[in-house]
Amino acid sequence: MLEGSTKTDVIIIGAGPTGLALACQFIRYGIDFVIIDKNETTTPHSKAIGVQARTLEIYEQIGLADKLVEQGTIAAKARMIVGGKVRGEADFSDMGKGLSPYPFILMLEQGTHETILHDYIEANDRKVLWEHHLEKFTQDADGVTADIESVDGTAFSIEAKFLVGCDGAKSQVRHSL
Repeated sequence: MLEGSTKTDVIIIGAGPTGLALACQFIRYGIDFVIIDKNETTTPHSKAIGVQARTLEIYEQIGLADKLVEQGTIAAKARMIVGGKVRGEADFSDMGKGLSPYPFILMLEQGTHETILHDYIEANDRKVLWEHHLEKFTQDADGVTADIESVDGTAFSIEAKFLVGCDGAKSQVRHSL
């Protein structure tokens, strides 16, 4: 846990796949960051399951693509079933062929995806501040100040050049703009 006031380059709000992937890239480029999430840890649920070719290409840059492919399943097709009957089908077998080293859609449950990214972050001596949430933020010409509170009520501020909202569909960051 951080205390008092902390300075960093970027504050990432949300440690789902988007926030964790961004943190991994910041590690790659040597950009300092603090990442917080209101949850206790990575999701145990499936939620999103599709990983696209371009995402795998980006993960290849940090040595994670093969690990994801090993854990997932390549989707050859998708079927829409309504009332027990097939109503439509999409063939993915040629998707991206000749355009990517990953010419497929990878089916990988979100919990596994997040765990792989989180493990990379920890292997690089960085931590997610789990069970912390954004109270509010202010912005001026010098950057942004975020007021953060932990689940036990401990409050502190983080100053940064940027704040990135990776906090999902009900984004507090987006709604606060």
